[in-house]
Amino acid sequence: MSALELEMRARVLAVSSNSPGYKTVRELAIKAEKQNKSMVAINGLEYFQKGEYQVDGYENLNLGPSLMLSGDIYRRAHLFNQAISKYSEAIQWCGDIRLKTASRIPPSQPNEISSEKGILTFSEGGNLAKVALFEEGGILRIEDVELVRGRPFAKMLEFELATIERNANILIGRALIEDAQSKTRGESTSGFAGKLYDKAISHFSALLEPMSLNNFSAMPYRLELLRASIELARYKKSFPDGYSEAEDNYARCVSAAESYLNMVSVTRTKISLKDGEMSFLEAEAAEKVGEVAFVLIEALIEIGRKGKAFEVFNIYFAGRALEDEWAVFAMLELAVVHIENRDYLRALPFLTAISERGARLGVRDLAFVAGLMKGVCIRRLGSVKERLVVAVSRKGRNLDWVPLPRSIMANNEYGDSVEMFKSSREYPIVRYPEKYRNIFIDEIRAEVVEEFISSRDGGGLVDALSAVDPDKALGGVVASMSEFDLDKAFEKKGDTINYDDKQFVGFHASLMPTAKVVADEIDDLIGWIEGEIDNLQWNPFKEKLAK
Repeated sequence: MSALELEMRARVLAVSSNSPGYKTVRELAIKAEKQNKSMVAINGLEYFQKGEYQVDGYENLNLGPSLMLSGDIYRRAHLFNQAISKYSEAIQWCGDIRLKTASRIPPSQPNEISSEKGILTFSEGGNLAKVALFEEGGILRIEDVELVRGRPFAKMLEFELATIERNANILIGRALIEDAQSKTRGESTSGFAGKLYDKAISHFSALLEPMSLNNFSAMPYRLELLRASIELARYKKSFPDGYSEAEDNYARCVSAAESYLNMVSVTRTKISLKDGEMSFLEAEAAEKVGEVAFVLIEALIEIGRKGKAFEVFNIYFAGRALEDEWAVFAMLELAVVHIENRDYLRALPFLTAISERGARLGVRDLAFVAGLMKGVCIRRLGSVKERLVVAVSRKGRNLDWVPLPRSIMANNEYGDSVEMFKSSREYPIVRYPEKYRNIFIDEIRAEVVEEFISSRDGGGLVDALSAVDPDKALGGVVASMSEFDLDKAFEKKGDTINYDDKQFVGFHASLMPTAKVVADEIDDLIGWIEGEIDNLQWNPFKEKLAK
């Protein structure tokens, strides 16, 4: 019935003699897209747009928002070129409106602007207009414009056109980056990804060229340029012979991030001295400090300035700032530094903080993995540090306050991670950098091997991995990152295991003297992994994605 409803409503649009109201078309488009009928949504919007282009040039106020919605739907459908075309058309419409209204709309008169529940009300003389707003992807966007009475006037048009132009320019760059990311995952298209990243960087650089870097209106473009630059650096790093180029890109990220943070810091100082209030643009830039600080930490680590990275973390992620998803990602970077140095004790506080905060901050799969890695670190610490281990393990002593063996403490951490993961479904899910989908994979895989070498049944880590019910692990991350698939890990023939080298790099039969026993006992675990990988975005047996 829902599909029939869409069909009938779309037919009504097709036979209408006049363009229907935008609210009707938008409602149809949103409902159609939710039912995976994107072309119904696009066709409805196209019909509306053709009608609006025939309306007097300065009265078709919802043409811009409708073009933006078309671009959004194309983008979500991974039709990136069509999305960029629609966003570009929205920018062109803004230019056309300015030309047509330059001599027909008088300059702004004394006016009033009020805001209530996401709706801005503009009034000027006898004219009254309402602009409905919503936030998506970290930017404030226009949903629709309603001219309640009178004619369009300068202040309202200025706000609408400036907002649409800015958002369209941002989303053109994001579409290029998303197109590059989708191509990176395919062997036949990965070579084109670098050109798309370069194109995104050139796009934002061109937007910034005529702007003063001390102007807060440039800050959104500076942030998007930084995002494009860090993605290009990660892409370059993925190639064995591309690290020198990646290092140059990371160095540019350092200077760009430091400049952004310094400008926000200066503004905050001025505000605190004058006891004033930030403007909208200043507040918007300040909200992104956590993300920029994280990018700075990642880039500093990559160019070898690890000590400076720890300093940046202490500056920007102290106190309440620690309750930020970007603080979780920053702590992952710093934990990796310690683990690579085999300094497991110093990694434990970061892993503890991630496992305790990650779920409620929307990255419960990363919190789960951090909890497992905490157990692995405890297992690997020497007895000299036994007392220090007790201090960072919530279950480090028995009822008589006698320190427990490290193996039991590690198993307790594994169990805690499983319980956290099972009980945290009510928290929202947020997207995170794709690089963390394989975080700690080699360390945990090695520990799994050690457990099977010690026992045919494995140990606490294997039990933890087996205990997570894949039916209860579904989350929003799966919907937004569905490209991560698991090929068949291995197949069992007779009494031997045939390993797929592409999937099991480092996991060889030479480590498993009793391969037949392992084959008998591991089948259930592998069956779980094949079903769980899209839910957890992580798998201890999965090889890092092909470079």
